[in-house]
Amino acid sequence: MNISSTATSFPDEIFPLFKTLALERSVTDKVISAVFNRVIALQQKLEGETWDSIDPNGSFPYRVIVDPSSMYVCVQKIGQGGFSDVYKAAYLTPGQPIEFQAVKICRRTDLTYSPEVKLIRRIMSENVHLVDFPIRHFRANGVSHSVHRLYEGSFREYDYNATNTPCRDLASMLLGAAKGMYAFHQKGHVLRDLKGANVLYMKFEDRSSPTGVLTDFGLIEKAVQGNVPLAGTAVYWDPSIFGSAECSLINQRQRRGTLSARSDMYAFGRMIEKDGLINLLLLLGRKYGKAAEVRSLFAEIRSKTIKGPFSKDLLIELGSRHPQRAIYDDLRFIGKQPVIRVFAPLEKKREVFARAIELFEGELDVDQLVILHQLLDVAMNLQEARRPPSVRLVV
Repeated sequence: MNISSTATSFPDEIFPLFKTLALERSVTDKVISAVFNRVIALQQKLEGETWDSIDPNGSFPYRVIVDPSSMYVCVQKIGQGGFSDVYKAAYLTPGQPIEFQAVKICRRTDLTYSPEVKLIRRIMSENVHLVDFPIRHFRANGVSHSVHRLYEGSFREYDYNATNTPCRDLASMLLGAAKGMYAFHQKGHVLRDLKGANVLYMKFEDRSSPTGVLTDFGLIEKAVQGNVPLAGTAVYWDPSIFGSAECSLINQRQRRGTLSARSDMYAFGRMIEKDGLINLLLLLGRKYGKAAEVRSLFAEIRSKTIKGPFSKDLLIELGSRHPQRAIYDDLRFIGKQPVIRVFAPLEKKREVFARAIELFEGELDVDQLVILHQLLDVAMNLQEARRPPSVRLVV
């Protein structure tokens, strides 16, 4: 039930509590219980349905979600996906301290998190610690909501300046994500949208390095044989799953290819390179006064962009000219012409990254440099369709 147009949505005394929560100041259990009871009473008066609302007068811009047993106050938007928005929310239950959680709110009424939640619970029942496991899900105001643990953030945004072991921390987060990916593959499922934005991290008091966990499983599918519709983020696609070099770009435009664990493995290699090593090496460059040198090196392997539109003959020509290195990125959904991104050869990438790592031989200790070289090997080998080397990282 949508009551956001009703001027009497909330009693006036509720607003101070919400504003206090938005600033993360302490609120007594007595106040929480009193306000919660007023909200529940109001809800029952308005037919007792689960609902969410934003103050119609604009004086309180925070989304409030209420169900028969609890109340969520979304105090900060922390993410946005293809189908949902993610909020940091204060979870209120009478007699209990405030707990902050993450609430995903679907932007479409025709979609629901139920299949995703049931799938994750079924195939990850023994490995829930490896993924962003949904605590609960429900419908409010006609759309689906999913509640999750509140993590520190995306591993792409990790603050390497705040640690003395940045390379070890990166490896630790990637190792956690790799364990989650492997657990899905063991159950015969493919993630399809593996990228840095879908890896979160958490710090634990008994561990020196953060742990990475996978999130966002809306595109997960069973691995199947044959030419099937594909989804995900184009720059993480494996060109080899789209057939021969001549047909690759045509199949990419049609979003059809082979769905297998191989595509996830390639995407993981791209993620290590794009969201891990590049970010860390650029930061180290700024920290040690070598930013210009690092940027100059990465300019050598920057992908080239070819603007559309593209005829069938041109796609065949470009695919043949850049075998296994060209990706068709369809930007029509944001009102732009499609483009083809041509990546540098892996041999060139490996050489450039190795030179970038060598810049810090006088700044980082041997263990940190070894980890960087190991991560480079894994990233390149995964993109070469070869089995990654056996690497033992103490993290």
